Amino acid sequence: MPSVNIPNVGVVNFPDTMSHEDIANAITNDIMPGIKSPTPSDVSATSTAIHGAERGVLPLAGALAGGEYGAAVGTALLPGLGTLGGGIIGGLVGGLGASTIVSAAQEKFLKANPKIAETLGQDEATREAEEKAHPNVAFASELAPSILAFRPSGA
Repeated sequence: MPSVNIPNVGVVNFPDTMSHEDIANAITNDIMPGIKSPTPSDVSATSTAIHGAERGVLPLAGALAGGEYGAAVGTALLPGLGTLGGGIIGGLVGGLGASTIVSAAQEKFLKANPKIAETLGQDEATREAEEKAHPNVAFASELAPSILAFRPSGA
């Protein structure tokens, strides 16, 4: 008896007499139309904040590593009076570049692995519902890891 794990449904067993094509048609036409994606009324501000913060952690890690490397390169390229300027410019370019690359890689991974994305609450339907229901929380929560990392106390 073939078993298929269907997102938002679970494992469904099909009779041995059904072909792969019949199973695919049954899933597409009979099961999935009854499954709804999250709507703005289904999401909370708390889940929106958690998912946004999760999305912001990896790009922050990339920014920190890239900024450090970029500052070192900028300092090496502009010794003497330009050291401070080179370090700042190199750090900004390295940090922004690395953050952008890591963010794009994270998005690509989540799109290539929809089951993982759905499990983490990072799928497109959930993200859209959260952004529609709580736009300010969604925006601020993606910045939260950076705000914590760059707080004035530095500790």
